[in-house]
Amino acid sequence: MSKSYSIKTCLIGFGNVGQGLYLKTVAKNSHLRSIQANNNFNLVAVVDPDVKNAGINMPEVRFTKTIKEVQDMNVDLVVIASPTSTHLETCLQVVNHLKPSAILIEKPVGLTLVESKEIMKSFQEIPTIAVNYQRNYNPKIIQQVTDTIGLDYSKGVVYYSNGAINNASHGLALLISVLGNPTNTFRASNATKDHPSEMNLDFVVEFGETRIFFITTEEKNYSMFRIELFGPKGSWIYDAGLERSEMRVRIEDPIYVGRFSLTENSTITSIPDTESFTHVYNYLEKRIRGELDVEPNLGAGLDLAYEVHQVIEKAQK
Repeated sequence: MSKSYSIKTCLIGFGNVGQGLYLKTVAKNSHLRSIQANNNFNLVAVVDPDVKNAGINMPEVRFTKTIKEVQDMNVDLVVIASPTSTHLETCLQVVNHLKPSAILIEKPVGLTLVESKEIMKSFQEIPTIAVNYQRNYNPKIIQQVTDTIGLDYSKGVVYYSNGAINNASHGLALLISVLGNPTNTFRASNATKDHPSEMNLDFVVEFGETRIFFITTEEKNYSMFRIELFGPKGSWIYDAGLERSEMRVRIEDPIYVGRFSLTENSTITSIPDTESFTHVYNYLEKRIRGELDVEPNLGAGLDLAYEVHQVIEKAQK
């Protein structure tokens, strides 16, 4: 099928996230598959120092080891899916050699706040920057979280696995997008500080009167992360691995004064493609094409990524 609107795209990094090698089965939740699935994007180049080992036959795509080798292609979108340790140097080269109209970069942007700040500075002249917190681009998820705010949640728990910067950051980015920037952050346990970004980091993030506990646990009853919010009117649950959210209303006990419970029957709302890059590319397509119904601050930009990084580094102290 021919491309109806050719957004010339260069993919930097052809490994775990680029090809989706971390997935158990071939799926669209990788940059390669997402670009191929959207007729408005045209993958014209792949940059990876180990590209000779890719093993994928795509004669229409230029495979190179360096960014400089594709500077003559005038690409519209650059997708940075290389290891985080290479992001700063990669970003500087992209700005110097390619100068695209849009960049999609994998979280957490930089290894540290200092690196993230340098990357933000280098991107000042790029019209559109998107960070791949994919759920923040899913309008149904954002609407679900926004709708729950009316229940005046005062407490919450985010269970997560595989490190704070890997998985907790996704739940944190989602909450910040709706609740605003945190007012306080602190460590919640006496865990070993030698490896603070690994599985042993429990921390608390406050949004005014709302306090959210981030607790690292093994994935048994959830996938990646699970958000549970509690308030005087009810509770709300969102599991990143399930395509749904669940809400229960608080009811007064018919016998005991002052005692409450949650309804046994919950209201379940379907959220299609919860863990899909599709929403990110749909957003980018509209931004690059200049559609008026897409606000520049929608989604997850560098400011949000910087705030997430700031919270996690503060929790590690």
